[in-house]
Amino acid sequence: TTVVRMLLIVPALIILLRPDNDNVNTISKIKQLACIPLINTFLHMALAAVGWLFRYEAYLLALDITVVAILLYYYYRQLTRSQRHYSLLEKAIGAFLLLFAFAPLPLRAAGAFHNLPLAARNIYEQQYQMGRFLQTSYQHTTVAANDVGAVSYLSDNRILDLWGLGNNVVAAGKLHGKYSPQFLQQFTGQEHVKIAVVYDTWFDSTLLQQWRKVASWKIANNVICGGDEVFFYAVDPSEATSLYNKLAAYKPLLPPGVVVTYYPFQL
Repeated sequence: TTVVRMLLIVPALIILLRPDNDNVNTISKIKQLACIPLINTFLHMALAAVGWLFRYEAYLLALDITVVAILLYYYYRQLTRSQRHYSLLEKAIGAFLLLFAFAPLPLRAAGAFHNLPLAARNIYEQQYQMGRFLQTSYQHTTVAANDVGAVSYLSDNRILDLWGLGNNVVAAGKLHGKYSPQFLQQFTGQEHVKIAVVYDTWFDSTLLQQWRKVASWKIANNVICGGDEVFFYAVDPSEATSLYNKLAAYKPLLPPGVVVTYYPFQL
């Protein structure tokens, strides 16, 4: 990937860049500066994730490209001050290395710009609608979810993250090997969760069968959401009829591309 290439380019430039008598302090500071994103990039690649519309490592590329540009500027000045004459082969090799380093960037940018409008539409049709539904139809209710960004931002409800990114109890359960359908069922019961808005594919059917499936919203051409179909469950069985009615009342407000499915026989 592009990030891995940066792990090769930055150290190479740090080694190749040599100070003159009049810029020792400047070159030293630049090399120290370059080590910061280099270490950060290494730690990110070792401990975190990349991909999914470049959302995780975009900040790394911004830092790395800035540092590489600074290093190349001073390395170019170093070459122009040198008395050595570089052969055509050496120049060709240098040009090839630069092309190798930066060739993925235009492709990466083109891919991101191509997917950006569709990704924005996905978020509007699914995540934004989830948050707006909870805000208009449920107030100050405990809701379980596994994609909590938009629903937390747009609604005033108490959102419990079943995936663990936004809840220390669930995160600790994962770290200590206690994360299971039984663990989540006990957790939602203790927290008096009324409804759940989740992707079915993220959870064991043993857990989902203990709740009442009421409806689902499905979007087309998903490129960014965790799933193309989000399901609404009544964790508290007494909430099933109310949830069904509220979802039916909200349906006319959904964008035309959202396909709604109801599961009335499970009420």
